[in-house]
Amino acid sequence: MYSFIKKFKYSYKSMFVAIFILSIFLSGIANGQIPDKFKNLKVLPKNISKGELIGTMKGFTRALGVRCIFCHVGTNERDLSTFEFASDEKTSKEKARIMMSMVNSINKDHLSKLSEYSDHIMKVNCMTCHHGQNEPKLLEDILMRVIEKKGIDSGIERYKKLKEKYYGGFTYDFQVRTLANLTDMLIKSKRFDAAVTISKLNVEMYPNSIFSLYSMGEALEAKGNIKEAIEAYANAMKFAPNNPQIKKKIEMLQNKK
Repeated sequence: MYSFIKKFKYSYKSMFVAIFILSIFLSGIANGQIPDKFKNLKVLPKNISKGELIGTMKGFTRALGVRCIFCHVGTNERDLSTFEFASDEKTSKEKARIMMSMVNSINKDHLSKLSEYSDHIMKVNCMTCHHGQNEPKLLEDILMRVIEKKGIDSGIERYKKLKEKYYGGFTYDFQVRTLANLTDMLIKSKRFDAAVTISKLNVEMYPNSIFSLYSMGEALEAKGNIKEAIEAYANAMKFAPNNPQIKKKIEMLQNKK
């Protein structure tokens, strides 16, 4: 067993070294495919070095979860020698320029004036908002659009697929407040049945959370299910026995019975 573990250890180490060397090799190929002189720079400094430009572009791809072909014109997305980097044909490139100017303005003209950050200034970047999405959207907003267009079942299906793919990462927030926010959005749009369904899904996943139980109480109350709403609020109160807001809710609904 020891000899096997030792052999595996060295095999794993060799594999890691091989991958590391390969990544450097491929990076060198990519660098070789990018021109040494740059044309049509409108936001980035015209004297930017090749290394700085490549680093900036890699930052964009990581932050937005895209490849170079997203902004640049090319016939083969894996062969940078086919790209016309100076071309402004794609509207996404102009959008990128606008966003870069916005980020620069936020950092230079606004955050730099905060005295508490004078020594270690807080800066925003593409990742601050995008989190791996080419369009930065909150999970509850995505689900709301799906429910509006395709119905509650499709909304739940989309939620489960996104959770299976992204849970544990930083792209979407799968904590209790997300579905509570979605429940509130559905109540405001008078989709009461959908609001109750989403709130019950939230309680199913977070049964010991005051937020999920209180949210379900609000959905049931909005739908007119007073008895069930009181029960949901009472269950929420188990986690906050002295919460005056929940007490007031229960008393108000009991007077309606």
